[in-house]
Amino acid sequence: MVNGYVFRSARMLTDYALHEGLPSSNTLVQQQHQRSLHNAPALRTPQTRTRRRTTCACQPKPTSPKCSSDGSSTGRRALLLVPSIAWTVNGLSMGSSPALADEDRASAIEAVRREYDRFAPKYDAENAGKFDDLRKQLVGQAYGDVLEIGVGTGLNLPFYDYFDKVRSVTGVDISRGMIIEGSKKKAFDPLLRDARIQLFQEDAAQLPQDDVPSASYDSIVSTFSLGVMPDPPAVLKEMVRAVKPGGKILLLEQTRSDNPLLGAYQSVSSKGRNLDLDIPALLEQAGLQSASVQRYNNGSILMAEVQVSK
Repeated sequence: MVNGYVFRSARMLTDYALHEGLPSSNTLVQQQHQRSLHNAPALRTPQTRTRRRTTCACQPKPTSPKCSSDGSSTGRRALLLVPSIAWTVNGLSMGSSPALADEDRASAIEAVRREYDRFAPKYDAENAGKFDDLRKQLVGQAYGDVLEIGVGTGLNLPFYDYFDKVRSVTGVDISRGMIIEGSKKKAFDPLLRDARIQLFQEDAAQLPQDDVPSASYDSIVSTFSLGVMPDPPAVLKEMVRAVKPGGKILLLEQTRSDNPLLGAYQSVSSKGRNLDLDIPALLEQAGLQSASVQRYNNGSILMAEVQVSK
């Protein structure tokens, strides 16, 4: 007989994922296709899209974008990241990382971006405080110049040690709405107001060399983001490219539980969201070895510190 506690824990995880996400990407792609039938503008691929300026928050410095007093960008071009939402294409969970056609990938990203823009104003009300102890534990290990993947509304920003360890934080996310909410947090939180924080839009699987140079960051952080991106191996590859030799990649992610019953429950209850991505297998495929791995929530949440030597 299956232990009821396992199912209650699995239900908690599923409920959290449903808070984190919106409609599944299958639904979003279908909606996007329906809109296209009504003469919706053609989607641009990452190679041909026009960069958009977005709201950012930063402390001016010679190499930073200039920001006006209201936090709007007046200098450097905006960047564009994959969202914090899991999705499937043609019934395949992205945990298996199948190759995607450019058109499918662009459609999914655009649909998710639009949904997150609508969801952004209420995101913190539904998600603030969740797993804060784990976030603090992970983010507290970051040092130097930090790149945060899937920064969202900036839930992690208050947890960085700006006084002794962290020199700057660059955050990227797919949604301009989420970036705007994060910029508000930066502008009104006394702890963050004077910190060197920059928030941009960018596709984490295709970070442009001009905006995110290779070997530029001491620490790269991702919390509840890697497992929900269209191409996790490509995102990991970009992390490795961007981190300095000897730097750290710090992950806090939903993963397939090492409890067989809970792992099976995750697979059948994800409802279009990837709750069972095999993070250790992805790290191994990327040639990365974790210096430290800890599991929480019956093994369904994984915290990993990866030391990168190039």
